[in-house]
Amino acid sequence: MRIAITFGLAVLLPLAGCRRDVPTAPAARSQTASRPVTAGKPSLSAADTVRRLHALRLKGQYNEMLELVTPAQRQEVLKVVLSVDELIGAELLLQEALNTQIGPGSAARFSKRREVSNILGPLSYDVDVISEEIAGDEATVLIQVAGRVPLEPVSLDRQGGAWVIDPGPPVPGLAAQLRRLAEATREVTAEVNGGGMTAQDVYAALSLRQRPALAEIARLLAASPAVAEQKRSGE
Repeated sequence: MRIAITFGLAVLLPLAGCRRDVPTAPAARSQTASRPVTAGKPSLSAADTVRRLHALRLKGQYNEMLELVTPAQRQEVLKVVLSVDELIGAELLLQEALNTQIGPGSAARFSKRREVSNILGPLSYDVDVISEEIAGDEATVLIQVAGRVPLEPVSLDRQGGAWVIDPGPPVPGLAAQLRRLAEATREVTAEVNGGGMTAQDVYAALSLRQRPALAEIARLLAASPAVAEQKRSGE
């Protein structure tokens, strides 16, 4: 989808290190996505609409957030956002288990919260709005996610006098596979809480349990026209 899926699959593997922490996954206040377009106030520019979307996502105010998304894509956007939050929450539980069962500091090797939280374009955690370009009732806002380049374009349409974000077609099945990753992480957490595991044991268990979902995500992305177009535009 044009709300870019901008992550390498390797960041979801339990490799060492993270640069800085991110907020914990916000609790959903609502999962309703059926309201009409009231997004914005006419006074909101395209760039400010993207900023507001990002702020509402961080607060977990999903109803208000979805009002800034074109109605046809709200449910799919919500599914992916919730699945990412579920994966982040599962990792937080794993971190707690590692610190308790193996020792303080052991969790840092497996922390991927920053990477996972920054895979959804303007719905990522670390987003800076760089510029906007208006062409009639369409706009493109360039954002930088987690300091990465190239910059990512966000498409908006003006509807009823207000800007709404058009994420484009989703990657079918992506949310389900992210939830599979979360479930695999919870299963390993249960094993860690059972005691007797080393850090190397945890690495091996995570790699084994996450592999099927990661392979399916790779297949889904490879088959997605939207992701292929995104790669071409970045070349």
